[in-house]
Amino acid sequence: MKFTRSVIAASIALAALAGCSSSNDETIQPVTEARFATYNLSFDRDTYEALVAEMELSREEQSALIQRYKDNDSTLTEAQKTTAKKIIQIRNVAETIQRTRPNVFLLAEFNNDGEAKDMKAIEGFHDNYLAYAQNEQLKPISYQFRKNIATNTGKPSGFDLDNNGKATNIQNDAWGFGNYHGQYAFAVFSQFQIDENNIRTFQNFKWQCCKKTSKRQRYKFT
Repeated sequence: MKFTRSVIAASIALAALAGCSSSNDETIQPVTEARFATYNLSFDRDTYEALVAEMELSREEQSALIQRYKDNDSTLTEAQKTTAKKIIQIRNVAETIQRTRPNVFLLAEFNNDGEAKDMKAIEGFHDNYLAYAQNEQLKPISYQFRKNIATNTGKPSGFDLDNNGKATNIQNDAWGFGNYHGQYAFAVFSQFQIDENNIRTFQNFKWQCCKKTSKRQRYKFT
């Protein structure tokens, strides 16, 4: 996983996005510095429901399972061992975020339901992981604005896009590579209000609509 961060200091009116203080407070100081980041989380589970189950575990449930795993509890099933390792991964990601403390960041490879209607995984990560200090020297971090994004990954196309004679509707035959709709999706967490009216998407943008482009060759995958 790679974590890229940049500190942007500029005289931009980010205060207009913040919306964190009362409009009657004449002493509001404009925000002139913010940290933006993108993080490949690798939360690409075999199913979206599996990720939801991990994210919805309470802090106590997480700790109990991890302790049993570390103690080599012989009664643990293989599924429970796998879940324990996934919880450790999620906690490590949360710790990195708490250390770097970006104001706005994009969470890559964060599975969703494809249409971004279900918020269970997003809310669970925020409330059950980021809301708890992952290290004695760290503090919890909160993001008031959380945006789930609809995606093409794993979305069935109905066509044999990889030209192998089969229309499987997944992987290379999906509009975006994925074993199910919503795998390898992404989300945005922000401490500033998100301007919903000016969000743009390239989800339905066609290659033929891009100026000065040539028609791509059709290759057969092997």
